[in-house]
Amino acid sequence: MEFFAVYSDTTYKIYETREQAMASNPLFVAESFVISNFPTWNDPDRKKYGFKIIDSKGLSYQLNCDGWKIISIIKYFYHKSCTEVKIAAPDGQIRIIDTGHSFELKTVALLLPYINEFRGYHSWIDYDLKQENLKLKKEIEELKAELDTLKNNY
Repeated sequence: MEFFAVYSDTTYKIYETREQAMASNPLFVAESFVISNFPTWNDPDRKKYGFKIIDSKGLSYQLNCDGWKIISIIKYFYHKSCTEVKIAAPDGQIRIIDTGHSFELKTVALLLPYINEFRGYHSWIDYDLKQENLKLKKEIEELKAELDTLKNNY
């Protein structure tokens, strides 16, 4: 078990005990724990990790921004690194999203800027539109590069 003291500037320090982490006056402490074994044939000791998030007084703490709340965090590695975050929208609708962050437990510190990306969104519709917009922009860039390649070949 590790204790990650995360500060408002998204820096973090790892401590051996909860008391040490809380004494450092962080924004929150992420306490890692093993949810279950997640063995594979080539890694029989693989684990699935969860986090308990507490404030510097030891009380339950939710990462939130403009009504969006991170409810739970699970990290594991299967075919790729997974950080599954259960998020509630301001209207209460819940989704589980893979943030794409590394399997390393210390990347829990990245969840503070991640939840801040939801600033200004009113619902999952806003989130979905933003994701579709990003996908289309990437596709446009790829098509432009392909077009440039075709122009250069003629």
